[in-house]
Amino acid sequence: MFPEKVPDLVAQELIEEFHHRCGRCHRRLPLSIHEIVPRGAIGKKAMAKENRIPLCGPCHRWSHEVGSSCSIPVLMSYRARQ
Repeated sequence: MFPEKVPDLVAQELIEEFHHRCGRCHRRLPLSIHEIVPRGAIGKKAMAKENRIPLCGPCHRWSHEVGSSCSIPVLMSYRARQ
């Protein structure tokens, strides 16, 4: 038997904080939590609430397609507004 996955309470807090909307486009679509500055760059600090933002599928894909150098400043500005 596999243990149940522990719920990510910070993720749930973020989704509620953003009123169940994408942090970039504000649509009410299924959300995932994205680390603004990647884990590879800052390690465990990437999991801090201040570095995470809920994104819908299209915005999450956008963040990876444009790359960190373009997405980080944009997503940080949206995160700061919240």
